[in-house]
Amino acid sequence: MRSSSSVGIFFDTERISLLSIKSTLRGPVTEDVLDIEPDREDAGERLERFLRARDRQKVFVAIPRSKTVMVHLDLPSPTEENLREVLAYELDGCTPYSADRAYFDFQVIDRDREKNTIRVLLVVVPKKELDERLDMLARAGIRPVTVEISSTAVVNALVYGEEGAERGLCGVVLAGRGSGEVILIKDGALCYSRAFSYAPE
Repeated sequence: MRSSSSVGIFFDTERISLLSIKSTLRGPVTEDVLDIEPDREDAGERLERFLRARDRQKVFVAIPRSKTVMVHLDLPSPTEENLREVLAYELDGCTPYSADRAYFDFQVIDRDREKNTIRVLLVVVPKKELDERLDMLARAGIRPVTVEISSTAVVNALVYGEEGAERGLCGVVLAGRGSGEVILIKDGALCYSRAFSYAPE
């Protein structure tokens, strides 16, 4: 059986982290890791070299929670039939952005049958934040398979990983170089996420 490989790219505020992973019969294996300072003149060239050396494998992109707006909305259940259109129309009422200035995605995370409502997790990123990163990849001939925020990437890794997340409430703290985030997962769904910054010693 042939192994498959993928590359994960995390566009943090102070670095671009690239991780090459190979799937084998024994599970995923890390092949290579590279951190790039985004302000360096050769940042795009180094990113392109890393990706070309891996023959344009599947690329997954994550952006920091601090660059996004995340809200929970309680909506009438019938809106689920055309939820994307409803959220696009209401976007500027519940976030600082209108649909023409931002990308958004959502997930129904709970249903209250008695009240006939759904609880929706809405994640919004300004187009300028994401377009800069996608343009850098496009120059290297790369189109990512998916883009998500670091919080949902962690949730997916825990929920769909080899061990799987337990039911109930689970907390995760991510800490990087001067920034991080707090994540709460309830019954396999992201229920809270907040970015923070601190002065590293």
